[in-house]
Amino acid sequence: MTKYPELEAPLFIYDMDGTSVNFSKDLDLKLERVLPPEAFATRKIHEYWIEDAFEEKYHNTIYELLCEEGFFLNMEPIPGAIEAIHEMLDEKLRVMICTTPHPESMFCIGEKTAWVKKYLGKEFVKHMIFTQDKTIIHADVLIDDKPEIHGYNKSPSWTHVLFGAVYNQHVDTPHRLNDWTKWREVIYPILENPK
Repeated sequence: MTKYPELEAPLFIYDMDGTSVNFSKDLDLKLERVLPPEAFATRKIHEYWIEDAFEEKYHNTIYELLCEEGFFLNMEPIPGAIEAIHEMLDEKLRVMICTTPHPESMFCIGEKTAWVKKYLGKEFVKHMIFTQDKTIIHADVLIDDKPEIHGYNKSPSWTHVLFGAVYNQHVDTPHRLNDWTKWREVIYPILENPK
């Protein structure tokens, strides 16, 4: 079993949906089940929020889908994400999952916890943070696919590394990770030149 690093080690917080969990792939399959084919003709692929990618008449259906039992449970990891976590731990970095639960889903937190147990082990559940505001979490680096992260703290302690997705390719950022096998090339320069 991986030994967790000491508290002085740099801390990385790491999003789930769209960053370590292949949310888009599974979501697309589920959307095809509940939306008519014509809904996809006008889909805006550059929208971060899935509801905003579709016409308003489909929003309630999408919202209900996100709240379904099992929605978050059986998604696959993004290739390389699980391996990257273990590599970070082996290199004496601290890693925590930091995810925003769906505010209306009664299943989201339990299913995300079950996902972490399945792919990272029961011990890693202790290294999960559920929050509606990631800006208040003190860390060195946040890896997240969301283009802009706002909250109570206007100057978060972490450096945001944008995890690449089709809906954020237009975003100009100095810190981007498109492939988990390249994490060292992105992360270590940030550690060498902290905020």
